[in-house]
Amino acid sequence: MTISSEKTSETFDLNGVTTVFPFGTGSIIAYDNTSELVVVHTDSDGLETTLTETTDYTILDQDCTYPAKGATGEKLTVYRSTPITQPVDIKNQSSFFPEVLESALDGVIKNVQEIASDMALTVKVPISSGDDPATYMTTITTSVTAAALSESNAAASASAASTSASNAATSETNAASSASAASTSE
Repeated sequence: MTISSEKTSETFDLNGVTTVFPFGTGSIIAYDNTSELVVVHTDSDGLETTLTETTDYTILDQDCTYPAKGATGEKLTVYRSTPITQPVDIKNQSSFFPEVLESALDGVIKNVQEIASDMALTVKVPISSGDDPATYMTTITTSVTAAALSESNAAASASAASTSASNAATSETNAASSASAASTSE
């Protein structure tokens, strides 16, 4: 087999109706057997659950059948996870079968593609920065927390301002009523 595609995964939006998901659309995900494929359901809150083949889904060629259908806002992801092993043992002075070597090289290429795909999903520290990746992630997490707190504080301030404006309008109405009553009683 040749590996003519760099594709290692495909994600589908669920809609509560569709049950067959063709993950070979455009370019295929190369795999030797279905044990190399992992299927993950993501609910609307982003919680991922790894599904079990034959119990939760089936694979035939480049189609994943997911009978549960899922709901709008949920996702189904099919990705390849090739074992990081090298089972080929070529002995000196023995028969040489090019297909055996090609199969071993295909496994290496699939592993490299999966690593490249995983790396594309990571946060990267600029190579010249000298930053420690763990410190960089802590800074990002702290910034996200601070931004969420600022958003919450801004919402509370907006609510307080709205209440103050409403109270001021009520006070103005009450003052006008008092002035009117005072002028009527004179």
